[in-house]
Amino acid sequence: FKICKLKDIILFLDYGLMPTQDYAFTEDEGLPMIRVTNIMKDGYINMDKVEYIKFNTPKLKDKIVQENDILMVQCGNTTGKCAMVTKEFIGYTYGSFSFAIRTNPKIVNQHFLFYLLNSKIVQEQLNRSITITSVRPNTTKPEVENFLIPVPPLDKQKKIAEHISAIRKEAQQLKDKTKEELKKASNEIEKILLTQ
Repeated sequence: FKICKLKDIILFLDYGLMPTQDYAFTEDEGLPMIRVTNIMKDGYINMDKVEYIKFNTPKLKDKIVQENDILMVQCGNTTGKCAMVTKEFIGYTYGSFSFAIRTNPKIVNQHFLFYLLNSKIVQEQLNRSITITSVRPNTTKPEVENFLIPVPPLDKQKKIAEHISAIRKEAQQLKDKTKEELKKASNEIEKILLTQ
C-alpha cells in the first residue's frame, strides 16, 4: 500500500484547550470537557467524572469535538492512547495534553485511521517520538503529523474498519455480559451469607 505522512491525509490536528480559569460547577455554567483521564484503554470515552469549562473561556469555540473525531493523548503516562468521539459527546470540548484528529474523507476512512493509530505499527512510531520533559512523557504535533501511515484504497479501508468494529462490538457485548453475570453472582453470594 501507499505510505503517507499523517499530515497529508488529515484536515485537522490540534492541541486541546488549556483552561485559563477554575472549572465551572454545572453544565449550565460551562461545556463538559473530555480530559485524558476520560480516554479509556479500549478506545472508548468514559465521562463518569465530568469537569465543565466556563463558557467565557478564550478559544473555547475552537476546541469543540465533532462526531468521529479521534482524540489522542499527547502528554502523560498514557501518551498515544486514542478514543473515537461518538454522538453523545458532540459539542464537548477536549482538554490540553490531547490532540483532536480529523481525516480527509476523500483519502482515509476515520474509523480505519482510528484503528491504525492504535496499532503496533503507529504505536512504535509514537514510542520513538516520546520525550520526557518535566517528568511526563509526551509527543508533539510535528512528530505526530510525520507518522508514516499505510493507505490502502478507500473501499479496502472501509472493509477493514467494519471488520474491526464488528469484533469490538462483540467484545463489548461479552464484557457487558460478564459484568452482569458477576453482579448476579455477587448478589447470590450476598444472599447466601445473609441467610446463614
